Amino acid sequence: GIAGAMYANSAVLTSALPIASGGTADTGTAWSTSTPTITAETGTITTASSAARYKTIGKTCHITMTCTVTTAGTGAGQLRLALPFTAANGAANYCLAGQLASNNNGLMCNIDNNGTVAKILKYDGTTIIANGNVVHVTGTYETA
Repeated sequence: GIAGAMYANSAVLTSALPIASGGTADTGTAWSTSTPTITAETGTITTASSAARYKTIGKTCHITMTCTVTTAGTGAGQLRLALPFTAANGAANYCLAGQLASNNNGLMCNIDNNGTVAKILKYDGTTIIANGNVVHVTGTYETA
């Protein structure tokens, strides 16, 4: 951390830096939690669980999500996890980083402009929907 006092206009700040002064006005509030809805690009995942933590500052959402596929069923293609907020219509799609817990394989995770889900595939474009797979995804996107 950085030791010392923060100053704005020669005054010592003892709380969050106001937005008008270039701050976030966040006083250290806790991250929120949610349980994202889990779907597959095609077919149906029989049993799965998920958890998410996120922090929004203005229109920026920092998020980390975990999904455990217990029974894949007929689910195939992209694993889709619902986002807590719709993504903005930015200049490009948003990309998050991901990892398959069983073997540390990298994941591709895309959020479309105006998207409501994170679309997740293995690094080589193949599905990660399989019995017992645990997926971790984290990143930042702009909200609508």
